[in-house]
Amino acid sequence: MYWLEIQERFDDLVVGTYGRGYYILDDLAAVRNLDNMQEVAFYEVRDAYRFNERENIKTDGASFNSGRNPNYGASLNYHLPEAFVGDAKIEIKNTNGELVRSLPARTNAGANRVQWDLRYEPTYTPKLRVAPPGRPWVQLNGEGWRPLVQWDLDLMAGQYGPRVVPGEYTANLILSDSTGTEVANTSTTFMVLKDPYAEGSMEDLQAQVAFSLQLRDAMNLAVSNINAVEQLRKELDIILAEESDRKTQQEALRLKTAAEEVASKLYDIHLTGAREDAFRSPIKLYGRLSALASDINASGIDYRPTNQQGEVYQVLDARLQVAIEQFSELINHDIQEFNKALERKDRRIEIEKVSKN
Repeated sequence: MYWLEIQERFDDLVVGTYGRGYYILDDLAAVRNLDNMQEVAFYEVRDAYRFNERENIKTDGASFNSGRNPNYGASLNYHLPEAFVGDAKIEIKNTNGELVRSLPARTNAGANRVQWDLRYEPTYTPKLRVAPPGRPWVQLNGEGWRPLVQWDLDLMAGQYGPRVVPGEYTANLILSDSTGTEVANTSTTFMVLKDPYAEGSMEDLQAQVAFSLQLRDAMNLAVSNINAVEQLRKELDIILAEESDRKTQQEALRLKTAAEEVASKLYDIHLTGAREDAFRSPIKLYGRLSALASDINASGIDYRPTNQQGEVYQVLDARLQVAIEQFSELINHDIQEFNKALERKDRRIEIEKVSKN
């Protein structure tokens, strides 16, 4: 060992060796207090920086002299005097007491760590329950659904959840036994700091996050309706396969066409999961909302949204409301009438109604 140094800002231990190697132990707070902890409690949580990604003109390949950065976000280290059997979670709340994120927690004896990526909850997951029209070879997974995959459009960054505004946050560690009874609860506060290289103001950041939350809510609303219409399409397929009555078949087929019309406004119903999908049809409402959110969450740096981005959101949100109203009419009128006929056959279509909000 050649030298030891503690980095002042991040409290990391840097170790240099005579072989020109170097090692970094992230965040010494847990090590310093390891012998002093006797109960369920957090170690001191260091400030977390809301860093923006910085790209270079070149990317170094894999190499033995390439270091690995610590995980992005806040490192939440805590102590358990003994291994715990039950459920454990950490809830992140802002200064208004609003829940920002809930994270599963480890329950090993001694020091544990949960990493928070400084984001709100990810958006809901679309679950497609039928094959694309005319493509019966597309398979569902073991749980009876397939993911909505859109290749090469850089949409995922909009689905991770918005990053939070810099400020003070509270982490609550909650332990519950097998019956769901809370047996321990401890909390700590820490700061999320602005990227020191970011040029945007706090007002810009607040506007950015508020807009990102609007987009997240619109995407969740779109996904809730996608999942509901997919459930309807699946049930109608089952009825078409099992019922031989001609009148029932005709009505089920009409309703299936109406459901496909709603679904095709929310997403491309011809998606197969293949990469070629990106060249076959334009993306629909869910994909467009994801693309806009991706622009804000991945490429917005720390500036407020542009006027044009706000105008695009207004257009997409208006189209989303039209699709939801069309689906609500289908569920509340057409499906209810169809159910009256199905009840004579001891069956019924039950679809969870979706609110506009």
